[in-house]
Amino acid sequence: MQKKRIAAVLALAIAVTGSSTGFMSPATSQVLAPATTTSWAMPGLLEPMGSAPLGIAAKKVNLKKATINNLNLRKSRSAKAKVLLVIPKNAALTVTETIGTWSKTAYKGKTGWVASRYLKNAPAAKKPAAQKSDPQARAKPSARKITKNNLNLRQGKSTKTKALVTIPKNTTITVTATSGAWSQTKYKGKTGWVASSYLKNAPEAKKPAPKPQAATHRYTTGFTTLRKSASKTSASLGVYQRRAKVEHLAASGSWSKVRVSGKTGYIDSAHLSKTNPAIVNRWLKSTQFVYAGTNNKSAKVTSVKKGAKVEWLRTSGQWTGIRTGNGNGWVPTSSLSNSTIGPTTAKPPTPRATYRWTTAPVNIRKGSGTSHKSLGLVPANERVTYLKTANGWSNVVSSKGTGWISNQYLDKEGQHSFAVYGTLRKGQSAYYILKGKTSKETKTTIASHRMYLQPNKTWLSYVIPSKSASDKVVVERMEIKPASYRTTVVNMDKWERFDPNKPLADQNYNRVLVTDKDGHRSWAYLGSKKIGAYLTKNGIRVTSGDYLKRF
Repeated sequence: MQKKRIAAVLALAIAVTGSSTGFMSPATSQVLAPATTTSWAMPGLLEPMGSAPLGIAAKKVNLKKATINNLNLRKSRSAKAKVLLVIPKNAALTVTETIGTWSKTAYKGKTGWVASRYLKNAPAAKKPAAQKSDPQARAKPSARKITKNNLNLRQGKSTKTKALVTIPKNTTITVTATSGAWSQTKYKGKTGWVASSYLKNAPEAKKPAPKPQAATHRYTTGFTTLRKSASKTSASLGVYQRRAKVEHLAASGSWSKVRVSGKTGYIDSAHLSKTNPAIVNRWLKSTQFVYAGTNNKSAKVTSVKKGAKVEWLRTSGQWTGIRTGNGNGWVPTSSLSNSTIGPTTAKPPTPRATYRWTTAPVNIRKGSGTSHKSLGLVPANERVTYLKTANGWSNVVSSKGTGWISNQYLDKEGQHSFAVYGTLRKGQSAYYILKGKTSKETKTTIASHRMYLQPNKTWLSYVIPSKSASDKVVVERMEIKPASYRTTVVNMDKWERFDPNKPLADQNYNRVLVTDKDGHRSWAYLGSKKIGAYLTKNGIRVTSGDYLKRF
């Protein structure tokens, strides 16, 4: 009876599963999922064929596994199910559920099923080695201490432990940990413990004082004013001669903040140099008093003998500021020589060199013609030494060597700025002649000159030389761009009705070189001797010397 019952159960299992065992097994000849199962199947992706056998209950687990090959993560428990993604070989997984030969897991945000046979147990995480610790020891930041007496460094935290070495009194040590009444330290290569009660705090180490930065210095290139702030209208803190040494503190636009003579202020950076300008010397033609001001009625500073060498500082009209061994002061410019004053029987001076100025960038050639090789390009407005002329060319010495330059590119006069005082000043009616032609415009004054207006034409102003250095005229120094210089001279002469080819006495204005308070040489249109004599007697003098303040 029992054998019949067993046979019936087996028959039912065969009918349901098609297997005498009641379970489906994958074909031994098929390890890889068939290529026709899904487009996601790839060589090396392992999984069983078919679905999980019926009648097998799901088992909830939490297992750490690793793939033994690239493995498809499928939507359900079947090699024909959709592949969600490919899990790479040796990837760590967590299996949360198993049914038959399939395991449920998640990878990169997707949850699905993989063949269990292609998983292996993940290696167990290594536990960190337990560190032996002294329950009473407490690490602390390194602290510097000083021993109050000779003190034993012991192997342990007890007076019964071995003394490793004796630390002398007043020794500075570093405590790295404390435990109860003991402190851990190191001395002469040995680490141990000392009684904390015999230690005191070491004074804090003094930080080395920062090395002072070397001062940066500048030198004045001419007579200049120290201002309270970075503005030409700011209050003056003092004036300084050429070659004065100042401490440079900072730059502020076109100004420099400096310290000099105990004062801190600002100097126009254009008046400063990183290197000390070369000394310019003059020699006295005769014994002279040196005056405190630009007239012989001012206080006498000292006296200098004939032939004495002095340092030139600046020229103002008919007076020159000099530096002597006994102080600075003024002497008449006419009393000075640019060269050494020798004995009366001295040899006659060497004839002065003759110069020319280039009117544009021009080639200097080996011979007097364009067929000759160029030695280089000489810049515009360069002063060259003239030697001789041949065939419309001049033999000259230049910055590019000695050669020939066509006469049409040479001028007997160099380029100078213009000192204007009337309708040519900025904002006045004739300013358009200079507008756009200047590279720099500076308000300044020229000494030993007076300003007059015609009595019947008060808009016409004239400047006439004066014997008094206290007479000053306010001008604007217009520095002309090299490319515009020649045409500007022509236009200025035309405006002032000045003809350089006619006698000066026959003209109202003469173009004359003057020196302003900054030592610059500029062209100025001065009244001729004839108009000067008339205005001195009948004209209206502008006592301010400023055309803008003539009324």
